[in-house]
Amino acid sequence: MNEDRLPAENSVRVELDEATGKVGDARTAPAKKNFAEAFSNALARTVADRLRARFPGILPDASGRGVESRAPTPKGPKRLDVNYSTTQLGLALGISIKTFSFRDARSGRYTKNFTARDNEMRAEAEDYHERQPYAVLVGLVFLPLDACEDGEDADWSSFAQAVEIFRWRSGRREPTDKPSLFEKLFLGIYRAEEPRRGEVWFFDVEELPREEACRRPSCGSTGTDSSPSS
Repeated sequence: MNEDRLPAENSVRVELDEATGKVGDARTAPAKKNFAEAFSNALARTVADRLRARFPGILPDASGRGVESRAPTPKGPKRLDVNYSTTQLGLALGISIKTFSFRDARSGRYTKNFTARDNEMRAEAEDYHERQPYAVLVGLVFLPLDACEDGEDADWSSFAQAVEIFRWRSGRREPTDKPSLFEKLFLGIYRAEEPRRGEVWFFDVEELPREEACRRPSCGSTGTDSSPSS
């Protein structure tokens, strides 16, 4: 991730500050849950705003209404963070957002709920694709930058573990491919602290991470900056 090539608009500072303002110092489990919800909702509004010119009617709308709007599945309506649907197409584009903002107190890492969130995304993809096999689903998983640096006492960093888990949830190319896959999935790696709080890079989980972000040689030593195109 080349910091010198980071566009000025690649920041989630406003969204971080909004979540912090609503929750304050998130030390307890309920406060951390509320922070995650507020951060995810703020991110959903920003993502929808970036896509609005190309996808009119996308939710959340410009006023913020429609966060976690419902889209039909064979099991009934399910909530979706960013939802572009039409009467002709049904669900055309769906974006699922997951955030991991706090280290586990026991392990000191961000990996505690990776598998649980992956299971959630599998169920989301299956349900939406079974109803709408031509729908495009994109996953955005956000982690603080220090998730790339906590692998010295473990086999690999939280970032590398996220790549290892979520890469198998991405890569759907055809409507006949497994419905449990997303078309694309990106890790959003952001700075949580000053002075450059909010700077964010997007990493395609289908790429191999650089060795220095892995802390394990077998993870690979190549990788390129990637971002979801609008």
